[in-house]
Amino acid sequence: MNYTDVLFSVKDGVGTITLNRPREMNALSRNLCGELSCLMGELKDDPKVNVVIITGGSEIFSAGIDITELTRLAPTQYKTYFEPVIDYYLSLYDFPKPMVAAVMGIALGGGFNLALACDFIIASETAIFAHPEVKFGLNPIFDPLWRKVGIAKAKQLAMTGEPIGAVEAERIGLVTKVLPPEKVMDAALDLSSKLADKSPKVLSMIKRISDLVPRLDRHSAVEYEVELSALLLSYEETRQKLSEILTSAKEKKR
Repeated sequence: MNYTDVLFSVKDGVGTITLNRPREMNALSRNLCGELSCLMGELKDDPKVNVVIITGGSEIFSAGIDITELTRLAPTQYKTYFEPVIDYYLSLYDFPKPMVAAVMGIALGGGFNLALACDFIIASETAIFAHPEVKFGLNPIFDPLWRKVGIAKAKQLAMTGEPIGAVEAERIGLVTKVLPPEKVMDAALDLSSKLADKSPKVLSMIKRISDLVPRLDRHSAVEYEVELSALLLSYEETRQKLSEILTSAKEKKR
C-alpha cells in the first residue's frame, strides 16, 4: 500500500511512524486512521520490526479527530463514518510489539488516545495533553485513559476537558519521561533500541500480561504468569540464553 498521511522508516529493528498532515495539525482523518491501521497490520508480522515509534514530528503530535471532515457529513452518515474507527483502535491496542510515542506539542482528543495506545510516552517539555471533547458535546474514549491514570483522575480529565502539561502528566504516571524538545526523538530511539535487543516473544508476552493481569484476581494472575514462564522455558531460545548465563558465571568463578 502507498501511504500518504503516514510516513514509515525502519532501522536496526526500530520502525518509526510519522503522522504526515502538518498543515492540518496531524488531524486524524478517516484516511490517516485507515493508513495507520493498515500499516500496523503489516508491521505486526514483519520480522524486521521489533519496536515501533509513533510521532507527529517536531512541532505537534496530533490535534485529534478531523473536525473539518466531520462537519461535511450528514447526521445519517456518522455511524458509517465511525465504524472503521473501531478497527483502527483495535489495531493499536492489539499490536503485539512495544510501542513508543514521541510527543512534541499538543496531543488532543484522538491524538491523546493515539499516544495512550503506546506502551511508553516520551514527551517534550512543551507537550500538552487533553480530552476537550466534552466542551464540544462529545465523549472521549475513556478506556485507555483510566488504564494509565486510574478512574478518579481519568474522570477529572474527561469531564473537565482541561489540558495538562508534560510535567504534570509525568507526575500522574501518564508520561514515561519529559525532556527538552530536541532530545525527545533521541530518547525514544534509545529506549526503542534497548527494547529491540530483547526477545520479541518475551516482550509480546509481557504486553499480554500487563493488559490481562490487572483484570484477574490474585490467584488467577499467579497461575497465568507461572504458566507463561513454563511456556517460555520450553523455547530453545530461552534455554540457550540460560545456558550462556550459567557458563559465564562459572567462568567468572575460575
